[in-house]
Amino acid sequence: KLEEILAGVRWAVLLSWALFLVLPAAPRQNAAAIRRLSTLSFVVGMALYFYMLVGLYWQKPCHHMQPLILFIPAAACMIPAIHSGWPLRGEAASWLGQYLLFGIMAPLYLTAGLCKIRYHGVTQVFLSSGWIDFALGSYAASDQLGKGKWYIPQLSRWMLDIDRLVPLFSWGGMLFEVAMPAAVIVLSPTSRWHRPVRQLFAASAIGFHVSMFFVCGANFWYNGVLAAVLLAADLMDASPAPELAHSGSSNSVVKMCMSAFTSAMLFGWLLTCIDADMGFALSKGAGWGEPRHKGVDRLLPFSLHAMYTKGMKRGAARPGAASSMTIAALVAAGYVWNRRRT
Repeated sequence: KLEEILAGVRWAVLLSWALFLVLPAAPRQNAAAIRRLSTLSFVVGMALYFYMLVGLYWQKPCHHMQPLILFIPAAACMIPAIHSGWPLRGEAASWLGQYLLFGIMAPLYLTAGLCKIRYHGVTQVFLSSGWIDFALGSYAASDQLGKGKWYIPQLSRWMLDIDRLVPLFSWGGMLFEVAMPAAVIVLSPTSRWHRPVRQLFAASAIGFHVSMFFVCGANFWYNGVLAAVLLAADLMDASPAPELAHSGSSNSVVKMCMSAFTSAMLFGWLLTCIDADMGFALSKGAGWGEPRHKGVDRLLPFSLHAMYTKGMKRGAARPGAASSMTIAALVAAGYVWNRRRT
């Protein structure tokens, strides 16, 4: 019965979003009514999709649904504002892109990279590439048991057999999961480097997930779609319209709240990393208890993305709190760089 319900919801989502895509091309004699109907069809589709997503998450909690669960409510709130005559519709569009970049995508990948440093150690991540040996090896073991998700098994086994390739994958992974998102976060948005860096980051995320689709299956395919949305919005340069430059004081409060929410999301990701470095002492002290997902992760709202780290090393952080030290170094480097550019 649940499968029948989800099938019906899926069709309703497709019809709602098809209507949303078709309406902008409709005649504009009744532009206001068409705009309201378009907005309504989008919100209905979003609500139904969110219902389906959360239902699947409660059945089987996993990491790859988390970004969409965080993004969809924000999009459902902002799209009506963008389609309406709200004075801050330009800022709403810009904020949605900023929230996706700074509140979800960049800290998500940075957290995943720091998790590998925490549980595998700097040596295995940057020198011996032990983490990627483990990650690809786990897929090889699943494939031998007939439970594999490889779409091209020969390609994946070939990658494992060529020892010289594995360190390259490891260094490329750290460049993508640590260096790029860190640069996106610490560089000043007014810097001339920020836009090309964030576009490179989004394009790298798309390429990463497309390649992973063939190597490891459709894991985290949602992230690739969100990265494509991020890159498309950035290339279209959805900046506030000139007439919105002179906003009233009430609008300034709204903009301040929107920025504060994004900053709080970013801080939450980084605080989760520091909490893990401390053996979850902060969350335990706050009364949240042990992480329930495999003893190391809470998944929502902020996840460590520890799925590609050895389970036996997840119980405690590596001595020296390598990921917290990395965060401190990145913040310091960003401060020094931005001071030099001003």
